[in-house]
Amino acid sequence: MKQYLLPIALGACAIFASPANAADVYTSGGMKDAPELSSASGVNHSGFAVRAFIGYAWGDRDVDTSARAFLNCVNAYEVETDPELRAKQLDEISGALAEYKAAGIFASNEETATAGRFIVPLIGALFSNSGSDEFGGLVFGGEVEHLWHRGQFGLGLAAGVTFYGDAETKTSFAGAPTTFAPGTVFTAYIPEAVGEETGLTVSGFTTVDRDWDIDLALKLYYFAARDTALYVKAGPSFARASIKSSIGIDGTTAGMSYSDTDTAIGYVIGLGVIHWINPNLSVSLDGDYKQHSFSAEGSKNVKLGEGYCCDSYEVQAKGKTDVDDSVFAIKASAAYHF
Repeated sequence: MKQYLLPIALGACAIFASPANAADVYTSGGMKDAPELSSASGVNHSGFAVRAFIGYAWGDRDVDTSARAFLNCVNAYEVETDPELRAKQLDEISGALAEYKAAGIFASNEETATAGRFIVPLIGALFSNSGSDEFGGLVFGGEVEHLWHRGQFGLGLAAGVTFYGDAETKTSFAGAPTTFAPGTVFTAYIPEAVGEETGLTVSGFTTVDRDWDIDLALKLYYFAARDTALYVKAGPSFARASIKSSIGIDGTTAGMSYSDTDTAIGYVIGLGVIHWINPNLSVSLDGDYKQHSFSAEGSKNVKLGEGYCCDSYEVQAKGKTDVDDSVFAIKASAAYHF
């Protein structure tokens, strides 16, 4: 057996000592001809890129609209000029306001109360409605990214903006408000046309339009082939929506409308595939899912005239709209790599 060991050892040394001879050991179609993961065509996967995309988005939207209104007794009072009496007067006002606030009553604010006008809520009404809508339409935008690539894996940091062609919905609502009596109710002094009216109906609508998103995403790449990679991404997303609500009480002038734009922080997750056509050009296809919550508020005061024991009556109304958006988009893009 020992007589074979020396020839075998000498043969092994000859193979490792001669790269040319070692390469000749591989046959056609074997490891010698296997493609390398780092592109032999000169494509540099690492570096900066700018990307433009176009696609289609589907969205689910939950809209919650609520309103509360109070019939108030408004009384003016003489502001004390004596410092001691004025301090006592302000203490009494602050105590009354604290009681209303603790009871959750939509009462006079400190500035109004201390300026010689005190509001006493007599009776209130609450209304809330929840609705859902769907939207869909064209999306387009752009993205900048820096990719660090090594071996089969890559890490990318991207920032992009998305614009929506049609993401508007209109949610209508109608229903009866719930009336309640905050604190002491002076029902004998409430005007019959307002305080004793029954069967009131609150109706209106809310329109919501999504304007744009700005996403910051971290991407993890897996290179399945020399110039083709799969990736997943996740990160924070900033979105802006325009909200308009119109709320009316049938048969009265206590309706109101308000509009606002709200920018919300949400998140984006997604996955996709990218392929390099040449060192400077790539194409990709990906899908995104985003979640955001928006809100808008409004208020209105309506004077109803003089009262029996009050200087005047007024309706003080406040509305709020909460919107939850879930959006899924499929996008095709092309990128230039520097």
